[in-house]
Amino acid sequence: MKILQEAPIGTASTFAGWQGEGDLQGKLKLDIPLAKGELPKILVNFKTAKARLKMSEPELELTQLKGDFRFDSSKGLSGQGITAQAFERPITAQIFADGREGSLNTRVVAKGQVAVKKLTDWLKVSQPLPVSGDIPYQLQLTLNGAESQLMVNSSLKGVVVDLPAPFGMRASEGRDTVFRMTLQGPERRYWVTYGDLANFTFAAPSGNIADGRGELVLGVGDAVLPGGLPGGQAHRVWQHPR
Repeated sequence: MKILQEAPIGTASTFAGWQGEGDLQGKLKLDIPLAKGELPKILVNFKTAKARLKMSEPELELTQLKGDFRFDSSKGLSGQGITAQAFERPITAQIFADGREGSLNTRVVAKGQVAVKKLTDWLKVSQPLPVSGDIPYQLQLTLNGAESQLMVNSSLKGVVVDLPAPFGMRASEGRDTVFRMTLQGPERRYWVTYGDLANFTFAAPSGNIADGRGELVLGVGDAVLPGGLPGGQAHRVWQHPR
């Protein structure tokens, strides 16, 4: 973690605020060029077991972290056979180094389940929602500087949505849903697609969701982020499916 945060390899802003603890076994290969202006080349292979990782963007803590990892300063962080606990539930994950020298790109793909209450607490949603149950999810976290984002796909099988038809749903039904958010910059952007029944977009200053603005489209149509609205307001556009 110290290498990612302090070495002059372009990863400091992406991994700022991350904290880790626990035992690891690894090997470090460091190639320091003598020519002025060239960056050092760093290659680290390491294994963890029962480690803890706390991320700042998104704010997320993993415990019982186990896996085989590799950091290549010309590509990014990769890993396989990864297991951990997130939101007090087990997850499995893989990490892919999709970058190139001078433009590191790390992509984390994970699968697990999360209780609705845990998720709404994590998103800092205080008002009660007509949703209950456990959400199965596939998560993709892209760490690529200003382009960093989180995307979550779920079938919602096992989730109850207590709303009038056609928006309500029994736990046995399921409905393909996608959640996406940006992770960098002074403003966070959010997108949610709920089957073909609803589309939502929202933007708010980082750490201050109450001052956000957004639009919700029920039925057919894409939500468009409004500009210049006072904090806390949203547009609701009703359209009938074709």
